[in-house]
Amino acid sequence: MHERTLMPIVDDFGIHSAADRGALYAAERGLITGVDVMVNQPAAMYAVSEIRQFPNVSLGLHINFSPGVAQRKNGAETLRFRSAPDRDGLDQLATQTKVQIKKFQDMTGTNPPHVSTHNHSHMDTQGQVFPQFI
Repeated sequence: MHERTLMPIVDDFGIHSAADRGALYAAERGLITGVDVMVNQPAAMYAVSEIRQFPNVSLGLHINFSPGVAQRKNGAETLRFRSAPDRDGLDQLATQTKVQIKKFQDMTGTNPPHVSTHNHSHMDTQGQVFPQFI
């Protein structure tokens, strides 16, 4: 039987200072092994600077396609892909992924050691974080 290791990683790092404080609390107590930062969120830069005081916590990238943040080329509509995306939608997803990887590199000076994503949203259509999430 193989020995297993639990590697708790905090998702959605950088989404809001209240959520980030929870991650920093866990990091300070050695309860997590990593965080995945959403680089296109307002609190991301501050969150990245704060997590650096915990060198044993891996800083990865959470690719984020939430409404209000990942915009279509014309800026008028948000990415929506609850059903199968068309070619334009796939191109937008690819572009947004590249943009966020580059932003992570610019913020940290490194490539992300791990990447995560999911397609559900923590934001309303105006780009505001849902209060119940906080």
